[in-house]
Amino acid sequence: MAKPEYLYSTQENNQALKDAAAAAGMPIKFDRDRRAYAMQTEGMSKEEVAEKKEALSEFRGEKARKAWAADRDAIDEQKATLKAEAKKRETTTKEPKKQRAPEPDTYKMFPAPSQKTEFRKLVRETSSRSTYMAANDNREAHYLVKTMEPKKFEAYMGDEAQARFKAEFAEKGGTPKNSSNEHTETARDEARKRGSKAFMAQYQDRGFRLSDPKHDKDNHKKQLNEMSSATTPQLLAVIGKSRDLVTELRDKEAGMRAEAAGLSVEQVKAMSFADQKKIAEKDGKPVGLVGDDFSQNVQLSRGIRAINAELESRGVRNKNAEQSQERGEQDKGQSNDKTQARTKGPAKVEKEESQDADFALMSAGFQNNRGGAGR
Repeated sequence: MAKPEYLYSTQENNQALKDAAAAAGMPIKFDRDRRAYAMQTEGMSKEEVAEKKEALSEFRGEKARKAWAADRDAIDEQKATLKAEAKKRETTTKEPKKQRAPEPDTYKMFPAPSQKTEFRKLVRETSSRSTYMAANDNREAHYLVKTMEPKKFEAYMGDEAQARFKAEFAEKGGTPKNSSNEHTETARDEARKRGSKAFMAQYQDRGFRLSDPKHDKDNHKKQLNEMSSATTPQLLAVIGKSRDLVTELRDKEAGMRAEAAGLSVEQVKAMSFADQKKIAEKDGKPVGLVGDDFSQNVQLSRGIRAINAELESRGVRNKNAEQSQERGEQDKGQSNDKTQARTKGPAKVEKEESQDADFALMSAGFQNNRGGAGR
Protein backbone atom coordinates (compact mmCIF):
# COMPACT_ATOMS: atom_id res chain seq x y z
CA MET A 1 0.00 0.00 0.00
CA ALA A 2 1.39 3.37 -1.01
CA LYS A 3 2.38 5.79 1.71
CA PRO A 4 -0.31 8.47 2.09
CA GLU A 5 0.45 11.99 0.97
CA TYR A 6 -0.92 14.93 2.93
CA LEU A 7 -2.26 18.42 2.38
CA TYR A 8 -1.41 20.97 5.06
CA SER A 9 -3.27 24.05 6.24
CA THR A 10 -3.71 26.12 9.37
CA GLN A 11 -6.95 25.85 11.29
CA GLU A 12 -8.00 29.19 9.84
CA ASN A 13 -7.54 27.93 6.27
CA ASN A 14 -9.16 24.51 6.69
CA GLN A 15 -12.22 25.49 4.69
CA ALA A 16 -10.09 26.92 1.89
CA LEU A 17 -8.23 23.58 1.65
CA LYS A 18 -11.52 21.64 1.47
CA ASP A 19 -12.87 23.95 -1.22
CA ALA A 20 -9.69 23.69 -3.26
CA ALA A 21 -9.67 19.87 -3.02
CA ALA A 22 -13.30 19.73 -4.12
CA ALA A 23 -12.59 22.02 -7.06
CA ALA A 24 -9.61 19.89 -8.10
CA GLY A 25 -11.61 16.67 -7.77
CA MET A 26 -9.24 15.27 -5.15
CA PRO A 27 -10.96 13.22 -2.40
CA ILE A 28 -9.44 13.88 1.04
CA LYS A 29 -9.79 12.30 4.47
CA PHE A 30 -8.81 13.78 7.82
CA ASP A 31 -6.11 11.72 9.55
CA ARG A 32 -6.68 12.20 13.29
CA ASP A 33 -3.24 10.86 14.23
CA ARG A 34 -1.43 13.07 11.73
CA ARG A 35 -3.95 15.92 12.15
CA ALA A 36 -3.78 16.65 8.44
CA TYR A 37 -5.79 15.74 5.32
CA ALA A 38 -4.63 12.69 3.36
CA MET A 39 -5.20 12.63 -0.40
CA GLN A 40 -7.21 9.60 -1.56
CA THR A 41 -5.58 8.75 -4.88
CA GLU A 42 -6.64 5.13 -5.18
CA GLY A 43 -7.90 4.33 -8.69
CA MET A 44 -6.34 7.42 -10.29
CA SER A 45 -3.74 7.38 -13.02
CA LYS A 46 -0.32 8.97 -12.42
CA GLU A 47 -1.26 11.77 -14.81
CA GLU A 48 -4.49 12.51 -12.92
CA VAL A 49 -2.69 12.52 -9.58
CA ALA A 50 0.02 14.84 -10.87
CA GLU A 51 -2.56 17.25 -12.32
CA LYS A 52 -4.55 17.40 -9.08
CA LYS A 53 -1.42 17.81 -6.97
CA GLU A 54 -0.39 20.76 -9.10
CA ALA A 55 -3.79 22.39 -8.49
CA LEU A 56 -3.26 21.91 -4.76
CA SER A 57 0.36 23.06 -4.63
CA GLU A 58 -0.56 25.83 -2.17
CA PHE A 59 -1.24 23.17 0.47
CA ARG A 60 1.81 20.98 -0.28
CA GLY A 61 5.51 21.44 0.16
CA GLU A 62 7.74 22.69 2.95
CA LYS A 63 6.17 26.15 3.35
CA ALA A 64 2.67 24.75 3.85
CA ARG A 65 3.96 22.05 6.20
CA LYS A 66 5.83 24.56 8.38
CA ALA A 67 2.79 26.81 8.70
CA TRP A 68 0.66 23.78 9.60
CA ALA A 69 3.18 22.59 12.21
CA ALA A 70 3.40 26.05 13.84
CA ASP A 71 -0.39 26.29 14.02
CA ARG A 72 -0.65 22.78 15.46
CA ASP A 73 1.95 23.58 18.14
CA ALA A 74 0.10 26.79 19.06
CA ILE A 75 -3.15 24.84 19.48
CA ASP A 76 -1.39 22.22 21.63
CA GLU A 77 0.12 24.95 23.77
CA GLN A 78 -3.26 26.60 24.26
CA LYS A 79 -4.83 23.28 25.29
CA ALA A 80 -1.98 22.59 27.69
CA THR A 81 -2.43 26.03 29.25
CA LEU A 82 -6.17 25.46 29.71
CA LYS A 83 -5.55 22.07 31.32
CA ALA A 84 -2.93 23.53 33.66
CA GLU A 85 -5.27 26.32 34.68
CA ALA A 86 -8.05 23.82 35.31
CA LYS A 87 -5.84 21.71 37.57
CA LYS A 88 -4.70 24.82 39.38
CA ARG A 89 -8.29 25.93 39.99
CA GLU A 90 -9.16 22.48 41.34
CA THR A 91 -6.57 22.81 44.12
CA THR A 92 -7.32 26.44 44.97
CA THR A 93 -10.36 28.53 45.69
CA LYS A 94 -12.75 28.68 42.79
CA GLU A 95 -12.60 31.88 40.82
CA PRO A 96 -15.53 34.17 41.59
CA LYS A 97 -17.93 34.71 38.76
CA LYS A 98 -17.62 37.99 36.96
CA GLN A 99 -20.19 40.50 38.09
CA ARG A 100 -22.81 41.05 35.45
CA ALA A 101 -23.79 44.57 34.55
CA PRO A 102 -26.95 45.64 36.37
CA GLU A 103 -30.10 44.98 34.41
CA PRO A 104 -33.41 46.81 34.65
CA ASP A 105 -36.05 45.25 36.87
CA THR A 106 -39.60 44.64 35.69
CA TYR A 107 -42.54 46.41 37.32
CA LYS A 108 -46.29 46.06 36.92
CA MET A 109 -47.92 49.43 36.15
CA PHE A 110 -51.38 50.85 35.51
CA PRO A 111 -51.31 54.11 33.53
CA ALA A 112 -54.91 55.27 33.05
CA PRO A 113 -56.05 56.55 29.62
CA SER A 114 -55.73 60.17 30.82
CA GLN A 115 -52.09 59.51 31.76
CA LYS A 116 -51.01 57.81 28.54
CA THR A 117 -49.22 60.82 27.03
CA GLU A 118 -47.07 61.57 30.09
CA PHE A 119 -46.48 57.83 30.66
CA ARG A 120 -45.18 57.29 27.13
CA LYS A 121 -42.96 60.35 27.40
CA LEU A 122 -41.46 59.10 30.66
CA VAL A 123 -40.78 55.68 29.13
CA ARG A 124 -38.81 57.34 26.33
CA GLU A 125 -36.94 59.73 28.61
CA THR A 126 -35.76 56.95 30.93
CA SER A 127 -34.88 54.54 28.10
CA SER A 128 -37.31 52.07 29.64
CA ARG A 129 -39.41 49.47 27.85
CA SER A 130 -43.15 49.08 28.17
CA THR A 131 -45.35 46.15 27.08
CA TYR A 132 -49.14 46.02 27.41
CA MET A 133 -50.41 42.73 28.85
CA ALA A 134 -54.07 42.09 28.08
CA ALA A 135 -56.18 40.29 30.66
CA ASN A 136 -56.77 36.54 30.58
CA ASP A 137 -57.78 33.84 33.04
CA ASN A 138 -54.48 34.13 34.91
CA ARG A 139 -54.06 37.91 35.21
CA GLU A 140 -55.68 41.31 34.98
CA ALA A 141 -54.69 43.82 32.31
CA HIS A 142 -51.56 45.86 33.06
CA TYR A 143 -48.31 47.17 31.63
CA LEU A 144 -44.94 45.54 32.22
CA VAL A 145 -42.18 48.14 32.37
CA LYS A 146 -38.48 47.36 32.46
CA THR A 147 -36.67 50.34 33.93
CA MET A 148 -33.66 51.37 35.95
CA GLU A 149 -35.59 54.33 37.45
CA PRO A 150 -38.72 52.91 39.11
CA LYS A 151 -39.18 55.90 41.44
CA LYS A 152 -40.12 58.07 38.48
CA PHE A 153 -43.01 55.68 37.75
CA GLU A 154 -44.49 55.54 41.26
CA ALA A 155 -47.68 57.33 40.11
CA TYR A 156 -48.53 54.32 37.94
CA MET A 157 -47.92 51.57 40.50
CA GLY A 158 -49.93 50.21 43.40
CA ASP A 159 -53.58 49.66 44.27
CA GLU A 160 -54.57 53.30 43.83
CA ALA A 161 -53.13 53.42 40.30
CA GLN A 162 -54.86 50.15 39.41
CA ALA A 163 -58.22 51.43 40.68
CA ARG A 164 -57.88 54.60 38.57
CA PHE A 165 -56.85 52.48 35.58
CA LYS A 166 -60.05 50.38 35.85
CA ALA A 167 -62.31 53.34 36.63
CA GLU A 168 -61.29 55.35 33.57
CA PHE A 169 -61.77 52.37 31.31
CA ALA A 170 -65.23 51.85 32.80
CA GLU A 171 -66.12 55.51 32.18
CA LYS A 172 -65.28 55.02 28.51
CA GLY A 173 -67.70 52.11 28.31
CA GLY A 174 -65.12 49.34 28.22
CA THR A 175 -62.75 47.36 30.39
CA PRO A 176 -58.96 46.91 30.28
CA LYS A 177 -59.62 43.38 29.10
CA ASN A 178 -60.90 44.73 25.78
CA SER A 179 -63.50 41.99 25.85
CA SER A 180 -65.75 41.35 22.87
CA ASN A 181 -69.13 39.64 22.95
CA GLU A 182 -69.99 36.83 25.32
CA HIS A 183 -69.80 34.12 22.67
CA THR A 184 -66.28 35.14 21.69
CA GLU A 185 -65.13 35.11 25.31
CA THR A 186 -66.69 31.69 25.87
CA ALA A 187 -64.89 30.34 22.80
CA ARG A 188 -61.63 31.83 24.02
CA ASP A 189 -62.06 30.27 27.47
CA GLU A 190 -62.64 26.86 25.91
CA ALA A 191 -59.59 27.30 23.68
CA ARG A 192 -57.45 28.20 26.69
CA LYS A 193 -58.61 25.10 28.56
CA ARG A 194 -57.77 22.90 25.58
CA GLY A 195 -54.37 24.59 25.26
CA SER A 196 -53.66 24.06 28.96
CA LYS A 197 -54.46 20.33 28.72
CA ALA A 198 -52.39 19.97 25.56
CA PHE A 199 -49.42 21.70 27.19
CA MET A 200 -49.29 19.27 30.12
CA ALA A 201 -49.99 16.21 27.97
CA GLN A 202 -47.04 16.99 25.70
CA TYR A 203 -44.46 18.46 28.06
CA GLN A 204 -44.89 17.28 31.65
CA ASP A 205 -42.63 14.25 31.02
CA ARG A 206 -40.43 15.37 28.11
CA GLY A 207 -39.89 19.03 29.01
CA PHE A 208 -40.85 22.09 26.96
CA ARG A 209 -38.99 21.54 23.69
CA LEU A 210 -39.71 24.78 21.90
CA SER A 211 -39.21 24.69 18.12
CA ASP A 212 -37.15 27.22 16.15
CA PRO A 213 -39.29 30.24 15.09
CA LYS A 214 -37.21 30.72 11.95
CA HIS A 215 -37.66 27.22 10.58
CA ASP A 216 -41.01 26.13 12.09
CA LYS A 217 -42.88 29.38 12.69
CA ASP A 218 -46.41 27.91 12.87
CA ASN A 219 -45.50 25.20 15.38
CA HIS A 220 -43.46 27.69 17.44
CA LYS A 221 -46.49 29.99 17.71
CA LYS A 222 -48.80 27.05 18.55
CA GLN A 223 -46.47 25.95 21.35
CA LEU A 224 -46.36 29.46 22.81
CA ASN A 225 -50.18 29.66 22.68
CA GLU A 226 -50.38 26.40 24.64
CA MET A 227 -47.82 27.70 27.12
CA SER A 228 -49.72 30.95 27.72
CA SER A 229 -52.89 28.93 28.38
CA ALA A 230 -51.23 26.83 31.08
CA THR A 231 -51.71 27.69 34.75
CA THR A 232 -48.77 28.92 36.82
CA PRO A 233 -48.41 25.59 38.73
CA GLN A 234 -48.35 23.79 35.37
CA LEU A 235 -45.61 26.09 34.07
CA LEU A 236 -43.53 25.57 37.22
CA ALA A 237 -43.87 21.79 36.91
CA VAL A 238 -42.84 21.75 33.24
CA ILE A 239 -39.91 24.16 33.66
CA GLY A 240 -38.65 22.02 36.55
CA LYS A 241 -38.72 18.91 34.35
CA SER A 242 -37.03 20.83 31.52
CA ARG A 243 -34.20 21.92 33.81
CA ASP A 244 -33.67 18.35 35.04
CA LEU A 245 -33.34 17.12 31.45
CA VAL A 246 -30.95 19.94 30.49
CA THR A 247 -28.80 19.23 33.54
CA GLU A 248 -28.51 15.56 32.52
CA LEU A 249 -27.49 16.54 28.99
CA ARG A 250 -24.87 19.05 30.16
CA ASP A 251 -23.45 16.54 32.63
CA LYS A 252 -23.16 14.09 29.74
CA GLU A 253 -21.41 16.72 27.59
CA ALA A 254 -18.98 17.58 30.39
CA GLY A 255 -18.17 13.88 30.75
CA MET A 256 -17.46 13.56 27.01
CA ARG A 257 -15.12 16.55 27.09
CA ALA A 258 -13.40 15.41 30.26
CA GLU A 259 -12.68 11.97 28.77
CA ALA A 260 -11.39 13.42 25.51
CA ALA A 261 -9.13 15.94 27.28
CA GLY A 262 -7.87 13.63 30.01
CA LEU A 263 -9.39 15.75 32.81
CA SER A 264 -11.87 15.12 35.58
CA VAL A 265 -15.49 16.15 35.14
CA GLU A 266 -15.07 18.60 38.03
CA GLN A 267 -12.18 20.30 36.24
CA VAL A 268 -14.25 20.71 33.09
CA LYS A 269 -17.27 22.07 34.98
CA ALA A 270 -15.04 24.64 36.67
CA MET A 271 -14.22 26.13 33.26
CA SER A 272 -16.29 28.65 31.39
CA PHE A 273 -18.43 27.24 28.58
CA ALA A 274 -16.15 28.91 26.01
CA ASP A 275 -13.05 27.26 27.51
CA GLN A 276 -14.76 23.87 27.66
CA LYS A 277 -15.21 23.92 23.88
CA LYS A 278 -11.47 24.46 23.36
CA ILE A 279 -10.02 21.64 25.44
CA ALA A 280 -10.95 18.76 23.13
CA GLU A 281 -11.66 18.47 19.43
CA LYS A 282 -12.69 15.77 16.99
CA ASP A 283 -12.22 16.25 13.26
CA GLY A 284 -11.47 19.89 13.88
CA LYS A 285 -14.68 20.51 15.89
CA PRO A 286 -15.25 20.79 19.66
CA VAL A 287 -16.26 17.57 21.39
CA GLY A 288 -19.84 17.82 22.64
CA LEU A 289 -23.42 16.73 22.21
CA VAL A 290 -24.49 15.55 18.75
CA GLY A 291 -27.62 14.26 17.06
CA ASP A 292 -30.79 14.05 19.14
CA ASP A 293 -28.96 15.07 22.33
CA PHE A 294 -27.76 18.31 20.73
CA SER A 295 -31.20 19.09 19.29
CA GLN A 296 -32.95 18.34 22.59
CA ASN A 297 -30.55 20.60 24.53
CA VAL A 298 -31.19 23.53 22.17
CA GLN A 299 -34.97 23.12 22.23
CA LEU A 300 -35.20 22.69 26.00
CA SER A 301 -33.00 25.75 26.62
CA ARG A 302 -35.21 27.80 24.30
CA GLY A 303 -38.32 26.53 26.11
CA ILE A 304 -36.93 27.39 29.54
CA ARG A 305 -36.32 30.98 28.43
CA ALA A 306 -39.90 31.22 27.11
CA ILE A 307 -41.47 29.91 30.34
CA ASN A 308 -39.29 32.26 32.41
CA ALA A 309 -40.59 35.20 30.36
CA GLU A 310 -44.21 34.06 30.81
CA LEU A 311 -43.77 33.61 34.56
CA GLU A 312 -42.21 37.05 34.84
CA SER A 313 -45.18 38.57 32.99
CA ARG A 314 -47.43 37.01 35.66
CA GLY A 315 -45.35 38.51 38.44
CA VAL A 316 -43.83 35.17 39.43
CA ARG A 317 -40.13 35.53 40.21
CA ASN A 318 -38.41 32.29 39.27
CA LYS A 319 -35.39 31.82 41.53
CA ASN A 320 -33.59 29.74 38.90
CA ALA A 321 -34.26 32.14 36.02
CA GLU A 322 -30.92 33.95 36.30
CA GLN A 323 -28.92 30.71 36.29
CA SER A 324 -30.88 29.48 33.31
CA GLN A 325 -30.35 32.76 31.46
CA GLU A 326 -26.57 32.69 31.98
CA ARG A 327 -26.04 29.42 30.11
CA GLY A 328 -29.07 30.16 27.93
CA GLU A 329 -27.26 33.13 26.45
CA GLN A 330 -24.49 30.79 25.37
CA ASP A 331 -26.92 28.35 23.78
CA LYS A 332 -29.28 31.01 22.48
CA GLY A 333 -29.80 31.24 18.79
CA GLN A 334 -28.78 27.75 17.69
CA SER A 335 -31.30 27.19 14.93
CA ASN A 336 -32.35 24.50 12.47
CA ASP A 337 -32.04 22.01 15.31
CA LYS A 338 -32.24 18.67 13.54
CA THR A 339 -30.18 19.59 10.49
CA GLN A 340 -27.44 21.22 12.57
CA ALA A 341 -27.40 18.32 15.00
CA ARG A 342 -26.87 15.74 12.27
CA THR A 343 -24.26 17.65 10.32
CA LYS A 344 -22.39 19.91 12.74
CA GLY A 345 -23.07 18.72 16.27
CA PRO A 346 -21.75 21.32 18.73
CA ALA A 347 -20.34 23.59 16.00
CA LYS A 348 -21.39 27.23 15.86
CA VAL A 349 -24.87 27.74 14.47
CA GLU A 350 -26.93 30.68 13.31
CA LYS A 351 -27.94 33.25 15.93
CA GLU A 352 -31.61 33.43 16.69
CA GLU A 353 -33.32 36.74 17.34
CA SER A 354 -35.43 35.80 20.33
CA GLN A 355 -37.03 38.69 22.20
CA ASP A 356 -39.05 38.91 25.37
CA ALA A 357 -41.65 40.89 23.45
CA ASP A 358 -42.50 37.82 21.37
CA PHE A 359 -43.19 35.81 24.50
CA ALA A 360 -45.14 38.67 26.03
CA LEU A 361 -47.37 38.76 22.95
CA MET A 362 -48.16 35.09 23.33
CA SER A 363 -48.85 35.64 27.04
CA ALA A 364 -51.94 37.64 26.08
CA GLY A 365 -53.74 34.37 25.32
CA PHE A 366 -55.49 34.38 21.96
CA GLN A 367 -56.14 38.13 21.87
CA ASN A 368 -54.59 40.42 19.32
CA ASN A 369 -53.81 43.18 21.82
CA ARG A 370 -50.18 44.11 21.66
CA GLY A 371 -48.74 47.41 22.73
CA GLY A 372 -45.54 49.03 23.80
CA ALA A 373 -44.49 52.49 24.57
CA GLY A 374 -46.93 53.70 21.93
CA ARG A 375 -50.11 52.00 23.11
